[in-house]
Order: sequence, then C-alpha cells, then structure tokens
Amino acid sequence: MRTAILLILILAVAAPAAVIDPVMPKITSDWRDVLRLSEPYYDVKAYGAVGDGVTDDATAIQAAIDAVEAAGGGIVYFPQGTYIIDAVLTIDSDNVTLRGVGNTAILKCKDSTSINLILINASNITVEKLAFDGNQSGNVYQGSSAIQNGIYVKHTEALSDLRFRDLEIHDTLFDGLRCSGETNVNRIWVENCYIHDISRQGMSLISGSNAKITNCVIDDTGRNGISIATTGGDLLVSGCTINDVDNGQVGIYVIGDPADDVHDIRIVNNTLTDDGDGNHGINVSAYAQHIVVSSNIATGWLYDGIVVDTAEPEGVDDNAYAAVTGN
Repeated sequence: MRTAILLILILAVAAPAAVIDPVMPKITSDWRDVLRLSEPYYDVKAYGAVGDGVTDDATAIQAAIDAVEAAGGGIVYFPQGTYIIDAVLTIDSDNVTLRGVGNTAILKCKDSTSINLILINASNITVEKLAFDGNQSGNVYQGSSAIQNGIYVKHTEALSDLRFRDLEIHDTLFDGLRCSGETNVNRIWVENCYIHDISRQGMSLISGSNAKITNCVIDDTGRNGISIATTGGDLLVSGCTINDVDNGQVGIYVIGDPADDVHDIRIVNNTLTDDGDGNHGINVSAYAQHIVVSSNIATGWLYDGIVVDTAEPEGVDDNAYAAVTGN
C-alpha cells in the first residue's frame, strides 16, 4: 500500500504546471500541434503586452519574438485580447510560431500608422489561430506611404515552409496576405483562413512554388480575391469560397508573364460568387502552362465565370495543356 501511495505522490509532483491559457482550444486536436508540444513557449504578456485594446503592445510582442529567435525557435503565444500595434512586427530567424486562441486574439493596427502588421523573412514559420485588424477606419490610404498588408512575406533570400492557418485578416489598406520578394519561396500552406473587407487583394502570391491554398473564405476585396503570379509551379487552390470582388477584378487570377515560369496550377472545387462588380470568377492568362480548372462554381460575374486562355503567345511553347472540366 505504501508503494502505491508513494507512486501517486511522485506522479503528482512530477506533473508539469500547465503553460496553456485555459481559453485556448485543445491543441491535441491536430497532430501538427502535438508534434510541437516540446517547443519552448513564450507568452507575450510575460514580456509586458497588455492586450486591452488601448496600450501599444508592439515593443513587448517584438521582445517575445526576439526571445524565441535567440533560443533557436519556439512558440510566441497570444492569450485572448486586442493587441495594439504601432510598429511592424518582424520575424527574421527560422523556426518561429505565432499562435493565438482564435479570432479573440487580435493584432490591431494603431490609428494613423498604416503599417504591415507582420513582416516575415525566414523559413519554417507558422502563424495560426490569430486575427489581424488593419483598422481601415483609423488609417487613410496615401499612395506608396500606406503599403499595409496584414501579413507580408518580403524575402531577400530563398525561403521555405511557411504555414498560415486558422486566421482572420480584415480591413487592411493593401493585401490581406502578400508573398513577394527577390527570390522564390518553396512550400507555402494557407488553410482555413477568413480574409474580408480588404482594400486590395485578399492574397497575392508573387513568388512561390509548391503552394497550397485550401478551405479559405475571401469576402469583399477591392481587387482580386487571390492573385497568383508565381515564379515556379505546383500550386493548388481548393475548397475556397470567394465573394464580392469589386472594381472589375477577378476571383482567382493566374497572371502569366514571359519572364516567369508559371506552370502546374490546379484550381478545383471552389465557389466564386459576385454581385456584378467583378469581371470573372477565374481568369488564367495565356502565359501560364499546364493548368487544371475543375469542379468550380462561378455565378453572378459581369462577364464569363471562368476564362482560360490556351493561346500560345510568342516565346511560350506547348501551353495547350489546360484541362477545364466539370465547372
């Protein structure tokens, strides 16, 4: 009997204290979260963030990010709250995760700042379970001085393995999520994101390959819902819903260019609806090669719901492979 009691006491002492805020969803619901349980965990409030919707928390949050980077990687955790940001939060080192508790952990741009909320120039980065509020009502677009994206991957060297999931991004003066830079990004995943009330494009993928955009909802954008002008190939857009694209733009636009190698694009099982302001649900340009457009629904567009240009402009060989089926 004494042995059994001693064992129970040892187990009770050995059990670590919980480090996860009780309002956080059970992270064991996803195997990817289980694999990351051993990563160092940094709560932004331990670095001075308040999250009261008034206090400027940018310096405190950046301190938490810097600590993770100095440790070689880990999780920056955001409990429930509204975190006011007046300076760009930058991630310059690999192996960083930003994790919140869903759309009740909000990073909000401060009035009269018009900044990118997150700027990424590193590999193996995950941003999940957070909301990003560009605060359009408190900021005014002033040309190039207001290039404000929710999340901006602006890279100066080759990057890989970027994951964006379970996010809400809204009210930005530029794009919701933008990936562009001097080199290519390999392996990008965007899943289960809700992007809405965006002045420009919901997502812009300017330089990337091996990318998957799945199960996202994009609603009310000033320009294209998803704009793809990648230097590379193997890109999937699947299971997405895009509504209300304004100013004669396109739901999903694949923009080819003679200088780029845009190929192997699959656009499948998406629903695209508009109230007559947008030109096309899907538009694939002539310079894009090896395209599959299948099982999509496009309704309410000003012109054709789906346009795939299979012509061969000068300098482009064999782009006749464009399968359009079941739409």
